[in-house]
Amino acid sequence: MSHRPRTRDPIERSIESALRPGELISYGKSFSFVKALDQLAQQMDPLCDDDPERAAILFETFLAGCYAKTHELNDSGGELGNFMQRLCCHWVRARQSGGCPANDTVETLVHWIDADDYGYTYQIEHDLAQALDDAGRIAFVQIARARFEQASQEAARSKGELGGDASQRQWADVLRALFQAQNDAFSYIRLCQQMGMRSKDCLVIADIFHALGEANQALSWVRRGLEISGRHDFATYDLERRERTLLSELGHPEEALTLAWKDFEASPGTASYNELMRYVPEAERTRWHERAMDRTANSDLRSAMDLYIETRETTRLVDRLQSTTDQALMDESDYALSETAKYLKRPHPDVAARLFRAIALQIVDEGKNKNYRSALSNLKQAKKCYEKAGLVDQWDSLVEDIRRRHHRKSSFMPRFEKIVQDEPTNDPSFLDAARKRWSSQRPRHS
Repeated sequence: MSHRPRTRDPIERSIESALRPGELISYGKSFSFVKALDQLAQQMDPLCDDDPERAAILFETFLAGCYAKTHELNDSGGELGNFMQRLCCHWVRARQSGGCPANDTVETLVHWIDADDYGYTYQIEHDLAQALDDAGRIAFVQIARARFEQASQEAARSKGELGGDASQRQWADVLRALFQAQNDAFSYIRLCQQMGMRSKDCLVIADIFHALGEANQALSWVRRGLEISGRHDFATYDLERRERTLLSELGHPEEALTLAWKDFEASPGTASYNELMRYVPEAERTRWHERAMDRTANSDLRSAMDLYIETRETTRLVDRLQSTTDQALMDESDYALSETAKYLKRPHPDVAARLFRAIALQIVDEGKNKNYRSALSNLKQAKKCYEKAGLVDQWDSLVEDIRRRHHRKSSFMPRFEKIVQDEPTNDPSFLDAARKRWSSQRPRHS
């Protein structure tokens, strides 16, 4: 007896079309390819509520198709892997919406993790911990705990072997993510006591206690994290911010302000200034602002420029730049100089001229002929600013200096002389030049 073929879901056709089977996707095209897949997944998401059983089947089919696409895609940027993790979360949502048993859902997820030969599920636990409901998290904890205990025993037997504790660390990370999502501080602490407490663990534990309304406990864990970090690892900045926030919340704003000032003193800049002002009482903002500005007098130039522009401290900015040597300006980032020059060219064209000059000479002195267009553009701006400020003699001096030191640069000097003479340089536009370079790279056909 013949069997009628299964009617194909029309969305399956859309999935297959989006995956472009048989077509090799290069690294340069992988981002747009995955973006199109993501858009299709977003369009499918309402099915999780409207028809969850169908949605779960389709998302699982989508996952299978993406996995099969692996050999036809350069995923060096990891875009497909990130998308597949999002697909897993869509699938979880569909399963939960359809009332599927949590144990079955989690066992399937763990099977996918075990069978993953390409690392697509690496650190997926963070997203899954958020996607799973309470029943799903409990089921996942049970399986992960059993896996962790088994891996711990194996690690003890293989002590000293390279990578012998990799599985133990993997399942410990899964448990950490789940305990964090459950706001289970005590299970998290017990796990860290076994695996070793890290500064970022202290941050997580502090956040859990804070979410539970235990601000004092949270503060003690933040300070323990700072002791572990020695104030120099990746978690330090977040720990310091939490410490100040908690102190203020617990009725110790003066201590929070003291710590914020200490941080600003150590590294004056826009971010530390904004953090400082969060804790300054409204009536004292002017005094603390002046104190902060005085501290920037000897800070690094780039941070000072950014902060002075952010706070509209134009006079301080001008004074600082006027006391800076030309060579020191040339040692700064051309981007920072350019932004400052644009800010100053109307109110202080004399200072802006020096900045435009510094950017141009950075390029010309180093012979960066591919960037001569930028150098010439900045010299045009410098000339306008010198003239606006009535400093034509300084422009003339710059012209003579460039002629003397760079007269051999044949790809630069003719166009520079046109700027001096106020003649159009006839340089092609940026896009015209880009098209010309692009066409020169195309293969020539006989």
